[in-house]
Amino acid sequence: MSIDDAFETGQARSTDAISPPKSPLFDKFQQDFGSQISQVVREMYEATEFPAYDLNDVLESEVGFTRSVVDAYERWATEDNPIVLWDIDHTIGKYDLATEPPMWRFRPSIQFLLRFLQDEFPNVTNGILTDRTEIEAQLDDADLLQPLSMFFDRHHLYSSRGIELKLSEEEINDLDQEVYRSIGRYPVTGHKEKLVVLRRLTGDGLNVKSIDDNHVAESMGDNGVCVFECQPKL
Repeated sequence: MSIDDAFETGQARSTDAISPPKSPLFDKFQQDFGSQISQVVREMYEATEFPAYDLNDVLESEVGFTRSVVDAYERWATEDNPIVLWDIDHTIGKYDLATEPPMWRFRPSIQFLLRFLQDEFPNVTNGILTDRTEIEAQLDDADLLQPLSMFFDRHHLYSSRGIELKLSEEEINDLDQEVYRSIGRYPVTGHKEKLVVLRRLTGDGLNVKSIDDNHVAESMGDNGVCVFECQPKL
């Protein structure tokens, strides 16, 4: 199956055991941006001296990522005042450690996807929840997040780095058990701080969602999209 065929069908491999159900909205995304994403994937792949994955693996990741996010937004947009908090590293992009110094690279589909989401779901607020610091400064930096800055509401930029949990041992244990009951694993350091931030925002009455590459999003059930299986591969 070619790279273009994959974006036309929503699948990267014809051998998938179960084909995902048809989604008219994702079909529209494919029609609007599929060929452009395919071209970006090719260009980035050819510019990578020693790619860790083959071309089809890269494409498969982008198809899975975009489809899962579009499907989630279609659900969330029916709710009152949804606020989607995006993780940064290994979700919307990653650092290329083969360069010196390491260079930040957006995943091939992210700019097309965010443009589509903004147009299709104007009632959904996009924010950021990351363990990075100085998020606003990075949104103003052309070498970092500035190309996507117009998509994020600066009233909803949250960092979990260095946050004091301010929870008793009993409350921390309750959080651990809650996550374990949800996904069968305990949260690790770093993830736990994000969960505390999400809890506090929910406690303040905000309808927050999470898109992340770890089980922070997974533990939120229908309010989260875990993209661990479709992290950026370039």
